[in-house]
Amino acid sequence: MGQPERAMPDLDLAIKLDPWFAVAYANRAFARTLLKDDGEAIKDVESAVKLGLDRALLEEKLAEFKQRAG
Repeated sequence: MGQPERAMPDLDLAIKLDPWFAVAYANRAFARTLLKDDGEAIKDVESAVKLGLDRALLEEKLAEFKQRAG
C-alpha cells in the first residue's frame, strides 16, 4: 500500500465489474484513507459493511492506516 493512488483505478474497476465485492470496497477505503480522502473512505466502509464485512475490524484497520499516513 505504498502507492495508493496507483491502486485506485484497479479498485474502481473491480467494484464496477462486481458491485458486491466487499473486499474491494474495504481496500479502496484503505487507499482513500492513505490519500486523506476520509469522506469517501467512510462511504466505502459503509458499502463493505452492508455487504457483510465486520465494521469493528474495518474501523480498527482504518485507524491504523490513518495513523501510518500521518
